[in-house]
Amino acid sequence: MCIYAAMWLQLDYRVSNGIGYAVGISVSFVLNRNWTFRHRGDWQNSLGRWLGVTALAYSLNILVLIGLHQRLGVNAYAAQLGGAVTYTLAAFMGGRYFAFQMLPPAMSKDA
Repeated sequence: MCIYAAMWLQLDYRVSNGIGYAVGISVSFVLNRNWTFRHRGDWQNSLGRWLGVTALAYSLNILVLIGLHQRLGVNAYAAQLGGAVTYTLAAFMGGRYFAFQMLPPAMSKDA
């Protein structure tokens, strides 16, 4: 929503993309840690790993966004969707397998 609002305000599509993802990173950390992955480990460690995951996911997002728009001529609004799908998949996988690793039941603190 922030991305498209910024584009509607005539900001460059790359700047709009950066604004949207900057707004979403902290919210997504809290929601993913507490709701999606129900991570109960140290939040500082998971935050550091999450920032690394989102940096990689965002880099992939930008590559797809610019590639679709500048190289393939896809409309900037549609290219944002391609970048968003890429970011979402990369962030989910990075969150699941790295930032918010879920320990097997026998190894968790609750067992």
